[in-house]
Amino acid sequence: FAKSKINEVKAALKNAKKIAIVTHFNSDGDAVGSSLALYQYFSQEGFEVSVIFPNPVPHFLTWIPGMDKAIIAERALKTAKRILQETDILFVVDMNAAHRSGVAMEEPIKNSSAFKILIDHHLSPNLDCNVMFSTTKTTSTCELVYLFLEKMIEDKNKITTDVATCIYVGMITDTGSLSYMCNQPKTYMIISELMKKGIDGELIHRRIYDN
Repeated sequence: FAKSKINEVKAALKNAKKIAIVTHFNSDGDAVGSSLALYQYFSQEGFEVSVIFPNPVPHFLTWIPGMDKAIIAERALKTAKRILQETDILFVVDMNAAHRSGVAMEEPIKNSSAFKILIDHHLSPNLDCNVMFSTTKTTSTCELVYLFLEKMIEDKNKITTDVATCIYVGMITDTGSLSYMCNQPKTYMIISELMKKGIDGELIHRRIYDN
């Protein structure tokens, strides 16, 4: 997370009112968690924020904070396209290319004139963005979202319980409950910080794995 990139994002945010967040088709826990974590944070900062999922998310993820405000493009494509046309900033999370959002969403994402920010942990990003935070050396996009927010904000209290819950969902689902891609100490340091925010790890596990 180079300081120059963070400063570019901060500068873009100063002149922005509308933020949109998109992710890949058949969104998993990391896609949903990273999208909604950004939604929760930027909403509380006073931006008009829209999260667009290409198609309905799995039932066991529908409880995640902010999901009730999300737009499902399959059900409201005209609305999704309008948002992508009108937004000032577009976050593309947990996908390395626009085609992964599905046939209906690919071109609207590519054609959006918004300031585009990619946050992703997949190989070979292939999307024209103004700023890219991309590395495979992480458990998940949610982990990158935490590190991004940590660099963006001075007041750690702005990472609320809801933001922390969203991030935790992505970290545990993309590691199979910390059974793979989990040998880096920073992963557990981040989880410790999320726990300090008051998340209920046991309840989250039940909602995801026992549902």
